[in-house]
Amino acid sequence: MTLAKSSKGAGSPTRHAYLARIQNRANYLPIDLSRIAAALHKALEMAEGLLDDDDKGIKLKAAHALSQTSAALLRVLEVGEMEARLAEVELAELARQDREARTVEG
Repeated sequence: MTLAKSSKGAGSPTRHAYLARIQNRANYLPIDLSRIAAALHKALEMAEGLLDDDDKGIKLKAAHALSQTSAALLRVLEVGEMEARLAEVELAELARQDREARTVEG
């Protein structure tokens, strides 16, 4: 995603904070939520298959794994949704600031 700079070049503190946050995510948090979700789906399928095992210990461990993996998958999906919503709000705020700056300048 590329954000246009304001016509003055300096930008607002909100714009600087947003751009810094995006740069930080790109540099230090290379998290691919879709890859994590796919791995968790695979783990869920594997644990589901173990529920049919004859060994009660394995069944118990599989049930625990299903519980933990389901919770982790739910958190990953929630994070992805919240990040998408936050990005929309931040972009809307930047667009509002740009419109406001153009109104003041013009």
